[in-house]
Amino acid sequence: MDDLLTTSVRSAAQAATRTFLQEVSPAPGTAPTSPVASSRPLVLPGAFAVYSQELKFAGADETQRAEFERFTEGQFGLTRLIVGHTGADQTVTVSLSARRGTRRVLFENIPVESLQKLFRDPLAVPIRFENADQIQIDVNSGQGVVADRANVAIVGYTAEQLDALESSGRLDPSAEAVLLHSSLQVPAGAVETPLRFESRGIELGVRRVLVSVGGGRDDELTLAFRTGTADLLPAMTATQYGELFSEHRIEPSLVVPDNRPLTAYVTNPTGDNVDVSIIMEAYRTA
Repeated sequence: MDDLLTTSVRSAAQAATRTFLQEVSPAPGTAPTSPVASSRPLVLPGAFAVYSQELKFAGADETQRAEFERFTEGQFGLTRLIVGHTGADQTVTVSLSARRGTRRVLFENIPVESLQKLFRDPLAVPIRFENADQIQIDVNSGQGVVADRANVAIVGYTAEQLDALESSGRLDPSAEAVLLHSSLQVPAGAVETPLRFESRGIELGVRRVLVSVGGGRDDELTLAFRTGTADLLPAMTATQYGELFSEHRIEPSLVVPDNRPLTAYVTNPTGDNVDVSIIMEAYRTA
């Protein structure tokens, strides 16, 4: 089990390292910092910082929380969240929030399977956390093949790296990442069952749509996306959505007006109820 967890997090982090090293040149004369306790980051010069924490579970459907706070340089820009665990990707779920007096929820109860799709590539715009923020990551051990341990790693930019990216014009300091998530068990034989996304009250530009379907029914269920009565994306299978967004983000982004509800309409022609989870990577456009 130890090797499984360690390998899962290490391999994902190594892939991220390759991506970031191609994007940001390291400062001359710098040297890597040695790994230290999880309360401080492993900083890879010119690439990113990594914080990690391990959780243990006593049984099924148990939730444990990893907390990260007091960032050494005053700010942290999260670009990836990587969870290694000993359970099943379909039933182990993750929630991400931040607390600074009040709790700000970024997403809740996303299956690890969906999380892996979202963070296979780093977010184009980091989610920013200030030194006063406490990042809270809740992991549920799931059902069936239950996790007894999980390792949570957050990956992103330090304040110094954020400043460098902004100074070079490669990152807009006013840009804001927004993650949209919704899930539903779609009844057998259902036609265009609505799966609604919470309104954020701001105009959004959607760059990626990531769909997870339970029971290996990716080629059977179809999904169409609409804002109000206007079509955003046509009816396609989950497999087609996977192919569309596996290699790149939409450019220009799909605009969701601030005054129109965003809804996915799911058709399930099978004889079984099927779990569907959708997460979107979007950005404030105005």
